[in-house]
Amino acid sequence: MLDVIFLIPLTAAAPIPIEKDDMRDIDETFIKEIDHIFKGFEQQYFQDTRNSPFFPTEDCPAIVEIFGSREQRLHLIKQYIDAEGDLIGETGSSILGEEVLDMEKILRDQQQQLNKEKAQYNELMRQIQATKRR
Repeated sequence: MLDVIFLIPLTAAAPIPIEKDDMRDIDETFIKEIDHIFKGFEQQYFQDTRNSPFFPTEDCPAIVEIFGSREQRLHLIKQYIDAEGDLIGETGSSILGEEVLDMEKILRDQQQQLNKEKAQYNELMRQIQATKRR
C-alpha cells in the first residue's frame, strides 16, 4: 500500500510550465482533465474516505499537496520521505517553524486561488445553462 500521495495541482497561483520531452504529454486539455480527476479523488478522500473505492479505510495514504518550483517541491517532499523513500516519522521530522509558516502561506495562497477558480467555473456553468435555456 501507499504511505503518501504527493499531489501537484494545476492552479494559476502556482503554474507549472508544460515541458516537451519524451516523458510527458503536452496536450493542455488532457493535462487539465487529469488534474480534475486527481482533484476529484482528493475531494472524495477528504469528504468520505470510508466509501472510497480507491483508498482502503484501514490503510489510507496521506495526500499532501505541494507547490512551487521543481526545487521547492522536492524540498517539501524531503520533509516527508527520506533518501530511501521511507516516511519520516514524527520524531524524525525536520519541519521547523519557519518552513511550516512558509508552507502555510503557500497553502493559504493556493486556497484563495482555488476559491477564485471555483467561482469562475461556477459563473461559466451558470452562463452555459442560461444560454441553453434560450
